[in-house]
Amino acid sequence: ARVERLAPVGKMLRSILVLTALSVVGYRFETLCLGQTLPPISVSKTQSVPCTASAPVVPVDVADLQEDLDKIPEVLEVLRMTTLKAPAAAAIVVQGGRTIYFNSSGTARPSVPFSADSIVRIASNTKLFTSLAAFKLRDEGKLSLDDPVVKWLPQFKVQGSGKSMKKSKRPIVLRSLAMHASGLQREIPDCNNCDFNETAVLEALAAEPHGQIGPQFRSTAYSNLGIALLGRSLEKAAAQRQRNGGISYEEYVEREILTPMEMFSSGFNYSDEVLNRMAIGVNPLTGETVPLPSHDDGFIWGAPAGTMYSTCNDMAKFMTNALAYAMDSDDGRSITEPVDEMTFAELQMSGTVAGLSNAFGGVGSGTYEWVHLQSDDQEEGHWAFTKAGCLEGYRSDTLLVPELGLGIFAVATSTCDINGDGDPITVPLANLLAPSIQKLLVEKQEEAIRASEWLPPSPARFEGAYNCTGESVSVAMEDSALVVRNYDTFYPMRLEYVDQCPGNSDGMDGYNFHAHMIGPYINATQCETTNTAGQRFNICPTSCMLRLFRGDNNYMQFLIDPAHPEKASQLVSPGLEFYCTYVGPVHGQD
Repeated sequence: ARVERLAPVGKMLRSILVLTALSVVGYRFETLCLGQTLPPISVSKTQSVPCTASAPVVPVDVADLQEDLDKIPEVLEVLRMTTLKAPAAAAIVVQGGRTIYFNSSGTARPSVPFSADSIVRIASNTKLFTSLAAFKLRDEGKLSLDDPVVKWLPQFKVQGSGKSMKKSKRPIVLRSLAMHASGLQREIPDCNNCDFNETAVLEALAAEPHGQIGPQFRSTAYSNLGIALLGRSLEKAAAQRQRNGGISYEEYVEREILTPMEMFSSGFNYSDEVLNRMAIGVNPLTGETVPLPSHDDGFIWGAPAGTMYSTCNDMAKFMTNALAYAMDSDDGRSITEPVDEMTFAELQMSGTVAGLSNAFGGVGSGTYEWVHLQSDDQEEGHWAFTKAGCLEGYRSDTLLVPELGLGIFAVATSTCDINGDGDPITVPLANLLAPSIQKLLVEKQEEAIRASEWLPPSPARFEGAYNCTGESVSVAMEDSALVVRNYDTFYPMRLEYVDQCPGNSDGMDGYNFHAHMIGPYINATQCETTNTAGQRFNICPTSCMLRLFRGDNNYMQFLIDPAHPEKASQLVSPGLEFYCTYVGPVHGQD
């Protein structure tokens, strides 16, 4: 704003400041990619942002990834036995809007294999759903992210001291809670009945001499207290239009977030049924089994920061929803979004754009960490969002790579941070899979470009069923190309558009194609015949010419080149033409 007022040199100074700022944080203009999400400016100041090819995100063929997927069991087993020292470790992978892989190592309980439906505590991954609830309520107009906390929690009061505590007339707002920039201390105060009594928590916080350890928005400091305050503010906002009184944070998340995504094995209520399905964790330092949670452990006041349970299958559903916005089309994905997919995109935006940041570097929800994926086979990696969750006996990690449509959720039944690694499973697996997925997406993009070059203007006009002197022939779009098929004797042919030709005497537009055989001839005995001159020749060509006319009485015409009898089509003589009359749409077409 100050530069804006320094006319007439304002524009020049702005340019200098922008260039300087970008160079300081390591950005170079030539590294900025259109369509690629870039990390926030708090990334390492010496690290420039890589530009990987940004191909449209579509489902890749799992068979093409099989070589990499086959390496995951060994990776999991080694990590489980060494880094994690856990009874069980598991990972589930989604790509292109569907689950493509699951594998586990070890047991959920003695003699019980860990499955994709084994229940685990996901700890701080709960924050993913708290953030989602905040943005959903914002979208519905029930709150503003710039609402003061006291609007929803009137008893909220905090004190701080020190030179860093500059007085501000602006109260702490929901936005700063979400971005871990409120300046609040990390943990909820320890007091009698603080687990279940909001008044006790707020009174204890008000009595804390250093409840706020720094000014709001000055910097980021990870705060479970802040996210708990956010969640409890959300339940007040959600309850304001309830006919039958209030609704708890836990009820709101289960009803409005989990149920729409069909995450029916996730929640906060540790019922007997849930406990019977839970994997049992250990403390790897002592080898002792960690007791299962009590029935009401999911409902403590700090629940929004980390008391949810879930399964690998359920977290796969979350990831497919979270990545839906990155998909090139709706094909191949199965989602039931609780919010608009662009809200999911906003949750993963840089804090400098969305106005939200976090202690790890800054994204829309204040819950993810930026991680730069790098592998031995790829000089330029990808930026991933990750979120780790840690409770005694359980650790969970979520990783999303939007530009690949890739999501990985991993869990281990042991306590966190033995070796201080925040993402011990998801990052190695992402480094393993990302290069191959990137390569396959680029190949699919190139195939689509080639196919589009084969298509005539408005290719759907040519689709339909044709009668070729008694033979039924279809023309339909298959894999981005027009394909001619007859399911009895006619070999399938992919049509390559050549050019538009003069119309016929009926006033129809004409289009020339090369017709390339793409499958085996069904009846090989019909591949040889004798022409009118008594010459024998093969009539199963790899290509021929085909002309399509579309108008009031549509038909197609196979053109036989008399100079090349090997290109004859069907049982006809060189120099003749084979006509097929349009009879209507192919079964199943509109």
